[in-house]
Amino acid sequence: MQPSALFILALFVLLGARNGAGSMGQGALFALMVFGSILVHELGHAFLGRANGLGHIDITLHGFGGFTRFERPPAPRQGLVVTFAGPAASLLLGVVALVASWFLGPGLPDLLATNAARINLFWGVFNLLPMYPLDGGLLTWHGLSLVIPRARALQWAARVGVLVAVAVGTYAVVFQEIFIGIIALMSLAQTVPLAIERERH
Repeated sequence: MQPSALFILALFVLLGARNGAGSMGQGALFALMVFGSILVHELGHAFLGRANGLGHIDITLHGFGGFTRFERPPAPRQGLVVTFAGPAASLLLGVVALVASWFLGPGLPDLLATNAARINLFWGVFNLLPMYPLDGGLLTWHGLSLVIPRARALQWAARVGVLVAVAVGTYAVVFQEIFIGIIALMSLAQTVPLAIERERH
């Protein structure tokens, strides 16, 4: 867990503290629910990576999500399966949380289940956008690698990612979605250099 993740956890608690000790506790539970959801997403990658023999696996959580690192890079077909497993885990958790919310009465458990459903369903779909290095961008890379060399596939995945990140960033500005805008900027920071570097060769 990187320090930025601990900072976000503390921020949720401090924001809740403005409304009293009870709200502070709710803020902490909400933060743990968010990072628990991220961990489930990354475990989806990890379990399929283990099943495909990718060696030692590390999961890192940070302030804007998480990532899973494998000892051996996956082949394109393995990459498609392992990469899709993350969003699939998020969507499954979102559906389970949504169903659970239908049976819970009003109160904190229902609130947490409802938020878990919203977060995981949204993130599961959003993460499939072809915006490198989100899972959708990685799926684009692995998919293209089936028909063209990996270096060239990465170039095209980066180009598509730039276009999608610009569109997402524009949406974020128009509708004042700060978190989505930050993700778009982070994507551009990685995709633009990749595209430029590949074009020089």
